[in-house]
Amino acid sequence: GQGFDGIWSGSPGVGFYNESTSVSYGDEISLRAGGTDAYDLSGGYFETPDGRQIGSITTKNNKTLYNQTNRDAVFGNGYTYENSVNLSYSDEKSRTYLSFANFDQDGIMKGASDYQRTTLKLNNTTQANDNLLFKISSSYTSIDSNRVQTGSNLNGLYLGYLRTSPDFDIRDWQGTNYRISGGVTSVTPNSHRSYRRPMGSYRTFDNASGSFNYSVPTYNNPIWTMNQQKNINTVDRFIFAPEVNYKLGFLNLVARYSIDFYQDNRTRYQPPGSAGSGNNGTWGEDRITEKNSQLNLFITGDNTITDDISINYVVGYQQFENNYRRLTADEANFTNPDQLFFNPGNTTGLNSTPSGYNSLTTKSGVYGLINLELYDNFLVEFTGRGERVSTLPGAGIIFYPSASFGYKFTDLVKADFLNFGKVRIGYGEVGIEASPYATSDTFGPGGISSSWGDGLEGSLYGNPFTKSSTRGNPDLIEERKSEIEFGVDVRMFDNRVTLGATYYDNKTVGVILALPTAPSSGFSSSLQNAATITNKGFELDFKFDLLRGEDLNINLNGSFTQNKNIVTDLAGSSYFILNGFTSTSSGVAEGYPFGVLRGGVYERNTTDGSYVTNSNGFPNAAAEKKIGVGDPNPDYRAGLGLNVDYRNFSLSAMFETSQGNDVWNGTYGVLHYMGIHANTGAKNVNNTGATIVNSAGAPIANGESYRGYMTDFGAGNVVVDSEWWTTNGGGFGDVSEPFIMDASWVKLRELTLNYKFDLALIESLKISSMNLSISGRNLYTWTGVEGFDPENNLTGASRGRGLEYFSNPGTRSFITTLRIGF
Repeated sequence: GQGFDGIWSGSPGVGFYNESTSVSYGDEISLRAGGTDAYDLSGGYFETPDGRQIGSITTKNNKTLYNQTNRDAVFGNGYTYENSVNLSYSDEKSRTYLSFANFDQDGIMKGASDYQRTTLKLNNTTQANDNLLFKISSSYTSIDSNRVQTGSNLNGLYLGYLRTSPDFDIRDWQGTNYRISGGVTSVTPNSHRSYRRPMGSYRTFDNASGSFNYSVPTYNNPIWTMNQQKNINTVDRFIFAPEVNYKLGFLNLVARYSIDFYQDNRTRYQPPGSAGSGNNGTWGEDRITEKNSQLNLFITGDNTITDDISINYVVGYQQFENNYRRLTADEANFTNPDQLFFNPGNTTGLNSTPSGYNSLTTKSGVYGLINLELYDNFLVEFTGRGERVSTLPGAGIIFYPSASFGYKFTDLVKADFLNFGKVRIGYGEVGIEASPYATSDTFGPGGISSSWGDGLEGSLYGNPFTKSSTRGNPDLIEERKSEIEFGVDVRMFDNRVTLGATYYDNKTVGVILALPTAPSSGFSSSLQNAATITNKGFELDFKFDLLRGEDLNINLNGSFTQNKNIVTDLAGSSYFILNGFTSTSSGVAEGYPFGVLRGGVYERNTTDGSYVTNSNGFPNAAAEKKIGVGDPNPDYRAGLGLNVDYRNFSLSAMFETSQGNDVWNGTYGVLHYMGIHANTGAKNVNNTGATIVNSAGAPIANGESYRGYMTDFGAGNVVVDSEWWTTNGGGFGDVSEPFIMDASWVKLRELTLNYKFDLALIESLKISSMNLSISGRNLYTWTGVEGFDPENNLTGASRGRGLEYFSNPGTRSFITTLRIGF
């Protein structure tokens, strides 16, 4: 009584559409609803597109696992080649430097993953006369790269790769699909084959729209992602910076100008058959141009007032301008799906979306600096800057002061072991202005759409300018950070030991956030100077010469940093998401550290914190998400380095660590839901002597085997299996608490061996110097977190942190460098 489209996955059957037509393995067929067709299902089964199996299911005979072959098909060794030539020329009045460098990188993915950069630099310094000096610095950089989509993306690399069953061979990823439906065979070239659509994507033609519609995999085959999808990026960048210096008595006048211009073109292409939004084909292009120009005029002076008092100073004027433009075009539902087309025009006007953004911002200000050295031991510095910024037109002149004081106490202590000692104290303020046009309500095009029998709505006719959903705030002021710090620096024992220690306390007020607002206002959010954040921390660095000798030198160096930050005010808002998902995110909340993690948790008893369990003995999800389910900020970070020099050889090693930082391991949770994680394949036997149940209440008798493991949530032994992992024990449930992990790590960050060739050898080759070095980076990581590099972050270098969700892996690299000087 029900009709299905799907795939025959067994032995041949008969009775196809009331005809004696055989059906072969892998044929795609249709079962008519309410028909009288007869099907012989013996030895096989019928699989619908959503994965349901109808009919007899035979035992799987081929149990080959493809974990390693699939990995080898996706990942390999990446290679980087970097070559540079530097030429310099100098005479009595001028110095010229010319360099050419080429960087060519082929990534670790066996597809379109590469990066090429070519840079040309030309610098010149000319002494026109005793008082006049000219400088020119210029460079041109050209970049070409192919990128692979990453992260939380149905078309990305890792979702399709890690969510593929181990018994599916991804290498047969593309072909031509011949589909039988209603006695008609349809052909889909460039069909996309993946785990959840093993026979490949297929298409039908829609006469109404005049375009093809594709039935596609849920997630991309990773090889399709790397080879069929295109993410092309080209960048051309010019930097030109002339400078004039003129000596006028004891003053030095400097005029410096710079212009930095680049054009960045990004093309995105997903052929029809791609997962998600790319099912019928998408193309997009961004053309970004940005010009930063800066004029800096300043005067420097250095005077000795008395034998015990000297002063140097800087007074200047600075002007900065940023001109940014972005032009974007997007198209979907290709008219011609079989043509590789990297330009607009392959769809109807309804599915073509152009957009653009322009901004022009300026900043100008005056600044001054005074340094005083008093009696060889006292150092005093005062600075100040007053500026106007176009993004805050009502703020007037914004002033940032700073001052520092240092005292060299070496002579005061008069100890033989002390070579140098200084205490210092400093105070300063800096600011961050608002983004362009944040003080105003802005308007933009609302899009273009059309339908049969259009009404009188403006949105149906194009050019319907609408107000932004974020309300501007004319009363915004700058984010302002003030800091006071105390420190001490010493060198001891014939400069064998160097120590530096700093304590700081800073506060950032007026952090600009787009906080939610009542929909009745006509806006979804409003820009406000909302947050106040405090940071207190301690920094320590040291160097210790263990051995000094003619042929052998050994020294240690290291650092230790500890920072504690708290959001002390959020303008009445309970929580603001920085990055992440609605289920689990990194954000800010009053009384919590910056970037705190929020997610679903299990309900607990208020008396002892134990789980509130249901009748099957499993914990319930709490009604509300919890702020503070994890803290991505480390308790401390530290580093330790070793340097050894022996004759012409030198060896250096650097260890780094981050301790106490939490991460939401979303990948770990979803792999349990999908049944891909090793935990889900573990086979155990109930040996408790009694019947126990899983989360659905299904009984597992004593002596009966099951897939999963046994645990006790507080109400007795239960079986954790697929019923639990596909509900609130897995990555798509309402609870993220089990996947908050300690992401502390220790890394062998770098190991380098260098050899400096003997002069006797290189002089015979007519060269002045030659060095060979071999380096390794990220050679080993010690961490308790599972499945990824704990330094990775789903949203990259953003304010949100501590989020892991199918991020591409980190890399270990080995570098060989040969430097030759003529």
